[in-house]
Amino acid sequence: MSRSRPSTRFLLLTIVVLAFAVRLAIVLHAGERTLVDDETGYDRIALNVAGGHGYQSGHSEETRRPTASRGPSYILYVAAFYAVAGHHVVLPLVGQCVMEALSCLLAYWIAWRLFASKRVALWAAALYAVYPPFIINAGYLLTETFTNFTFLATIAAFLEYVERRHIRYLVIAGIALGLCALNKPHAAALGAVLALVALPALGWRTTIRSGVIVTIVTALVMTPWIVRNAVVFHAFIPGVTLVGYTFWGGTAPVGGIRQIGSLSDPAVPDSVRQVVDGIDTELERSRWYMQEALRIIKEDPVRYAKLCFRKIFQLWFNLGFDVAPSRASLAVAAFNLAAWVLAILGAVKTRPGSLAGRLLLIVGAFWTLVNLPATALVRYAMPYYALLFCFTAAGLAHLWRRKSSA
Repeated sequence: MSRSRPSTRFLLLTIVVLAFAVRLAIVLHAGERTLVDDETGYDRIALNVAGGHGYQSGHSEETRRPTASRGPSYILYVAAFYAVAGHHVVLPLVGQCVMEALSCLLAYWIAWRLFASKRVALWAAALYAVYPPFIINAGYLLTETFTNFTFLATIAAFLEYVERRHIRYLVIAGIALGLCALNKPHAAALGAVLALVALPALGWRTTIRSGVIVTIVTALVMTPWIVRNAVVFHAFIPGVTLVGYTFWGGTAPVGGIRQIGSLSDPAVPDSVRQVVDGIDTELERSRWYMQEALRIIKEDPVRYAKLCFRKIFQLWFNLGFDVAPSRASLAVAAFNLAAWVLAILGAVKTRPGSLAGRLLLIVGAFWTLVNLPATALVRYAMPYYALLFCFTAAGLAHLWRRKSSA
């Protein structure tokens, strides 16, 4: 008597539950730990919002200042937990574990929509579930998990529009993209990029209409933040005031080679710190960083072009830095490279010239271009890897079929 195979629903549920359980176990094991680096900035603003002090940095009446250094959507997510249950970091991190489970489902759905294969869809969900950076990021008070979820939700909703042609899916895509762009402003143009991807399927008129609708909804979601910044800072700030700083750091301003990720970096001369400390507001500091970055590029544009080429490897594979990579970095780089190779194979062999192939190429090019000017870190590539694994799964399925038919 032969055993029946587990149903797709059962396998998907198993993958999602395991993904959630692994992440939850890590979060609960760490407990109420001390926050580090960028986590402290998000935590402090969220705590001020939850405590009724407004969208401010600082931890006391003397040090609190209005800020636009961090985008609001993730901050408000964290602040909601703090307002209800107090200053307990574990709770929003548990919420991120739930987001990761939902992202597994979105990866499944996107892969199924692109390749019409339950096997490919299950492998896409499984790859998302086991990818170490995703597991690790869920345990940090950072925007990466939130960005993955809203990025995938944007793509899923837009693909649903391409299939069904109901405007409500464009509205959903615009809302998800707006929430994503409030943390990652460079993602705001993704709606237009997705419309371009779908051009052969939609035609020019529908393509333009869909791109405009998603972009308008995205802008509407971002409008309260823009208005708030105009009132508080008397300036147009659609994103964050850290943009000048990250742009400056990405020009390798000290020594001409190494990027700067923090003013506490020993390579940063005291003269720079003194100048920055003497500037009163974060907006003025951002403008100073921007002007310095442009001056550095203007002095030697060829050097900056070569640096941007190096950033491609830094962004996608965490390689190309002055410091020798660790074994963990090499392992992630090897995994990422294999994922890319299989993804290209899946796009080419499974459905050549299709919407899937254009999605892989055009969105990948877009994500590269918008991340290269500033500081390039592999965690900034994570949203695209969440999409890439759908194609990686298609490549794995192609190899599986070849092996089975051999």
